[in-house]
Amino acid sequence: MSRSRIGAVVMAVLLASSALAQAPNDTPSGATVFSEPATLPDDLSTSSIDGPLPACGFGAANDLWYLFIPTSSGLATATTCTVGGGGTGGLGTLGDSIVGAWTDGGGFPGAAITCNDDNCSGASGLSSTINFAVTAGVPVYLSVSGYNGASGTFTLDVTVFVPPPTAFGDDCAAAPTVSEGVHYYDSTGFVLPGPNASCALGSDAQDCWVTYVPTISGLATFTNCPSSTLAPGGNAIASPDTFIAVWDASSCPPTTQLGCADGSFSCFNGQSEASVAVTAGVPYYVQIGTWSGNQYLAGNMAIAVYVPPPTVFADDCSGATTVSEGVHYYDSSISTVAGPASSCALGSDVFDAWVLYVPSITGNATFTNCSTSTLAPGGNTVINPDTVISVWDASTCPPTTQLTCADGSFSCFNGESEATIPVIAGNSYYVKIGSWQGGVPVAGNMAIAVNIPPPPAGPGDDPTVAVPAAAASVTPYNSAGFVAPGASSGCSAIGQPDPFDFWFVYTASITGIAVVSNCPSSATAPGGSASPSDTYMSAWDGAIFPPVVELSCADGSPDCGFAQSEIQFNIVAGNTYYIQVGTWGFPA
Repeated sequence: MSRSRIGAVVMAVLLASSALAQAPNDTPSGATVFSEPATLPDDLSTSSIDGPLPACGFGAANDLWYLFIPTSSGLATATTCTVGGGGTGGLGTLGDSIVGAWTDGGGFPGAAITCNDDNCSGASGLSSTINFAVTAGVPVYLSVSGYNGASGTFTLDVTVFVPPPTAFGDDCAAAPTVSEGVHYYDSTGFVLPGPNASCALGSDAQDCWVTYVPTISGLATFTNCPSSTLAPGGNAIASPDTFIAVWDASSCPPTTQLGCADGSFSCFNGQSEASVAVTAGVPYYVQIGTWSGNQYLAGNMAIAVYVPPPTVFADDCSGATTVSEGVHYYDSSISTVAGPASSCALGSDVFDAWVLYVPSITGNATFTNCSTSTLAPGGNTVINPDTVISVWDASTCPPTTQLTCADGSFSCFNGESEATIPVIAGNSYYVKIGSWQGGVPVAGNMAIAVNIPPPPAGPGDDPTVAVPAAAASVTPYNSAGFVAPGASSGCSAIGQPDPFDFWFVYTASITGIAVVSNCPSSATAPGGSASPSDTYMSAWDGAIFPPVVELSCADGSPDCGFAQSEIQFNIVAGNTYYIQVGTWGFPA
């Protein structure tokens, strides 16, 4: 009997794919010849021969070559970034590109001009852009390479910008005079280094200079930042990683720098914006260069003057103007006296500004230059958003007791600040604003508002209904349903009043050191507990009510379980102290 198999067999034949034919422009001798403007789609998969390697990037291979013969003189841009919103330029399947440029060595690449690996934003981040000066009819070799051997499709976009005459000179001696407006800068052929700007890496032989004579007095802004709201019209065409410095023009070269900016909080990719106080008719030198020095740069600098209202802030506490709630302009451009250092700043600050605040009502006062604040609307920053706001007891001048300090805020933008403390109508408080790093003028509007907290939901909700606690005893707490915010603890995550905190009041029977803990394993104050466990704990001096002088603060403790807290503070018999317990990352 014969054996049989029942079923089916499927046979598939796969045709071997052949490699793409080698492109003529795989070598410089076969370079694609073109003039601007040009959009050149291509595919590095057609390359198998490596040409000269660009000086940037890593392991460049699979290169394709182009011979660019410009029809006009100006600033050329060659890019694989997606440009202009029209789909020209950009990587297709090529994951990472390098673009290079060489002089024409007589039918082959000569000296390297420039190259770039990764100089685009957004989704084009691994694409590349180069800028270089061209002369009509003078050929330039271009190459597109794959970083570390990357391969795939791409589109090379090449344009030439024909700039207007530059308004800037090579150094201060050659600096043309300008006033407000938009002025083109171009450092082609510049070789004279100016003095070192404080915000640059060193001297720059390709910096540009202009003499600025303002037509009005106020706050002048100098920027190549296209998103500037203070001086619209600026941009960076080549070398966006710039600095802008403003100098006293009484000598050339200048020795007194008035302002310097490397980048800006409101600008993109190293574009810069500097603001200084100016006087109509008085000349100033303005210097623009690259942060790393000795690189060609070009673009438009916009200059505009903002005429601010009179400042109500003084140089120090002795001259502080008395204000109540509202929006008050501050400007420390001419300040010279350093007040006491704020605890949340880098150090003392000669450019701080002071006001004496007397609240008209009792509640929680908020002080802010945060334009998005919901507690005190109307604040903003005009110069230097990286600010610090501190509030001080006004019983002495200079003050010695800081009541709160804010460097930035979770609800604000880029270093704008917001501080909140309990205040009593008719009492006096010093409010100080300065820069976090010190030594930099600040200007803008500070909004002050008082919000009356809701009535306490029950015992412990705020200091007015604080629960009495005794030494050597365990006192329970539960903040469920609480609504009244207490003082801002210095070690909470948010740095704002906590509506879910719980308050105790303790009157010392002896002089010594008090230990307060919600840590069950505490060696000195055992028996406490925390739920949720991620708590902070603060002690406050009861001599001032509502409490504003924090004596001790702890978020967690080395001797306790996870984020349970324990504090120690000095006590004097007969004195009153408030204890605050809250959740570190409230609400909870």
